[in-house]
Amino acid sequence: MFFIRSHGSPEFLGDFTSGDEKNRKMKLLIAYNFSVEEAHVEAPNFYKSCAEKVFPNFPVSTTFIPDLSRHPLFRFLTVIRVKKGLALTTCVIWWLIRNGYEFDVIVGWSNNGIIAAVLKKILHWRNTRICLILYRLPGQNSSGFANQLKRAILRIVSSGADLLLALDKMQAVSFGQILRRKSDTTRTLTYGVDTDWYDIRLRDIQQLVLPKTIFCQGIAYRDDGTLENAIRDLEVQVKRYQLDESGMNRITTEEIGKARLEKNYNASYASYITNCRNAALVVIAVENADKPVGLTSLLECMALGRPVIITKGASSRDYVHDGVTGLLYEGGNWQELREKILFLLKHPEVAEQIGAAARDNARHEFGLYLCGQRLYKYLH
Repeated sequence: MFFIRSHGSPEFLGDFTSGDEKNRKMKLLIAYNFSVEEAHVEAPNFYKSCAEKVFPNFPVSTTFIPDLSRHPLFRFLTVIRVKKGLALTTCVIWWLIRNGYEFDVIVGWSNNGIIAAVLKKILHWRNTRICLILYRLPGQNSSGFANQLKRAILRIVSSGADLLLALDKMQAVSFGQILRRKSDTTRTLTYGVDTDWYDIRLRDIQQLVLPKTIFCQGIAYRDDGTLENAIRDLEVQVKRYQLDESGMNRITTEEIGKARLEKNYNASYASYITNCRNAALVVIAVENADKPVGLTSLLECMALGRPVIITKGASSRDYVHDGVTGLLYEGGNWQELREKILFLLKHPEVAEQIGAAARDNARHEFGLYLCGQRLYKYLH
């Protein structure tokens, strides 16, 4: 049995190990390189935070894939004009062939997880377990021979994964059935957030909520069309933050009907979280309601205590209590989104109640140590 605080560091971390395993550390590989792929992202990543803050409390030795863009093989492939993405994937395969068998557990999502699962079957890694994290199946909303073929291929290549994790309960059930996995080898992973990190960053930042302001993250799969239609006849200021390849800090503005849209590119994270806290509300409009996208942004805003309106679906149904810790709307329904925005703008006291409930929920239900221990238990 183990006990935890509602948030913050664990008071006592129980031991899932037994026998001789107590004297031996589990060698864990997280098949990702955060220092390269996410070097420009200041916000804490759940998996990286688990490795740095949660797993050290257990008998675990965590390794990340090194910077393979410096590998001679990568340089050679790019010289002969192989695309960088394919060149990097080739290097990952080569690195795992040479080193994968040394680890007790390998965690990888999407491509890297599938690669590890395939290599385990081909190379007969008897002492290595693979944890594959999937976000969506091919053609999840489509039918036909092509999508059936893609699923059949995924079923074969993912069979080498000892455990498959989904970030949504309905997805976990669907994945287990469609991929014909054995009972109890598909689970739901609850994504977490390092609320302590945000508390420290906000300690010296004064909050000043600005009426008629909407904050939007520049996340992948965002539904700009629905958002723009919803705000077109509202006298509001929308502040959207996003990154681009230029890396240059710049601001552009445009008028969308009565609304004013301000796009902040490559701004500092201090500016990002300050404007998020000062916004009257947050809108996370995503197109792919069947795929968990924007979870980091959602939990981030909840940790900051802001009222969030987000698309119904895999990005929200396990993480938002509609009307209590946030508001949900049907994807693509800009009229409904507009109504939810107007409601929060007209009732700022309700908006603040929802934001406070979201903040509390982020700490008690989605805190880093609670969710990180659940992930460790799965891996162990």
